[in-house]
Amino acid sequence: MEKPKVVMYCRVGTEEQIDVKQEDEPFRDINKYKPYKGFYDLREFDLSNEMFRKLWKIQDYLFESSKQKDYLKNRNPIQWNNLRNMSAEYQRILLSHKLKENSKQKEEIELEM
Repeated sequence: MEKPKVVMYCRVGTEEQIDVKQEDEPFRDINKYKPYKGFYDLREFDLSNEMFRKLWKIQDYLFESSKQKDYLKNRNPIQWNNLRNMSAEYQRILLSHKLKENSKQKEEIELEM
C-alpha cells in the first residue's frame, strides 16, 4: 500500500508582498477608480486611502451582485436580504464621512437627506 503524499506550497517574498491578497489587486491604485452607475462617487468624500479601498471593494461587490437582482429576489431571498442590509450599512458608513469642499455631490446629498 502506497503512503499518502503531503504537498505543501510556500509563498516567497517579503511580509508586505505576502500580505497582499490577489483579490485586492484591482483596488490598490485609487487613481484607477471609476464610480459605478447608481453609486456615489467615492472621490467626492474625505476618506483615508484605507477606507477608500474598503468602500470601493464593497461598492464593487454590491454592483456585481445587483446584476443578479431578479434571480436573488425570487430564488434566494435570504441572500437578497443580506445584500440589502450590506448596502444600508455601506451607505451609513459612507455618509458618515464629510464631503470634500469642492464636491459636486454636496448639493445632491443634502437634498436627499
